[in-house]
Amino acid sequence: MKLIKITLFATFFMAASVVSYAQLSDRQNNPGKFKIGTRPVAGNLGFMIGGSMSDFKTLIKGDSSKNTLPLLALKYYKSDSQVWRLGVKATKNSTVRKGKIDTTGNYLMGLPTSVSKDSVTMTSEFLLYPGIEKHFLSSNIFDAYLAASLPLGFLREKQINNEDIGNTTSDYSHHKMSKMSLIYGIEAFFGIQAFIADLPLALGLEMGVSGIGYRGEKYKHKDEESNLGVATNQTYYTYKDDPMNAKYSSLKSNSYELKGSVRLTLSYYFAK
Repeated sequence: MKLIKITLFATFFMAASVVSYAQLSDRQNNPGKFKIGTRPVAGNLGFMIGGSMSDFKTLIKGDSSKNTLPLLALKYYKSDSQVWRLGVKATKNSTVRKGKIDTTGNYLMGLPTSVSKDSVTMTSEFLLYPGIEKHFLSSNIFDAYLAASLPLGFLREKQINNEDIGNTTSDYSHHKMSKMSLIYGIEAFFGIQAFIADLPLALGLEMGVSGIGYRGEKYKHKDEESNLGVATNQTYYTYKDDPMNAKYSSLKSNSYELKGSVRLTLSYYFAK
């Protein structure tokens, strides 16, 4: 989480350094005496941070098991009203536990003298958002636009549970579950933003709908066990929320979802 925060601050610092030689003062309706807003024009660049309220809460809270990088997007003004953008978003949640179970007295009862348990749970997601914006207002104060993007990335999940028993036959039970899904889709949204004073900054809101597909939406399981010195192993597949909890020797599973989205945005604009 600290690394995520450092990355965000460092990115803003580097972007801010550009202002020493690049000002957004080349627009005709923005003379030097006009101190209400500064609007980007053709050839300008922008850097945007966008995220939901839950994204920002996770970032501020600083939960060490959850790392969320809000949508970061670089914008290029192809014309005064057309903008190309490329965004990236990443999340990672992880939990690691290792320990030994207290088995005091088990030796006299004929039970294992020690049991070691390890568990790892990890979920990570990475997405690219190439997109385009069409702007409709020429005001130096407010801006409105329609936009579309094509999310593309992956979702990875992993869970490991190992148990090693310190008996005479050194029995064990190892279970590994993993998933790697391709994410693809389309996103359409409406955006509004307000330019702050005569600074090259804008606060905004994006609202829209997205259709997201997942290919390879299946879990691969690998079980390895040893009971009284007899080792066995098994590989099978499952899918999420299966009411039968069936184990498949082979499986093809894809899914698709349609959902709404709301993003708060902060943009910084500069000239090349």
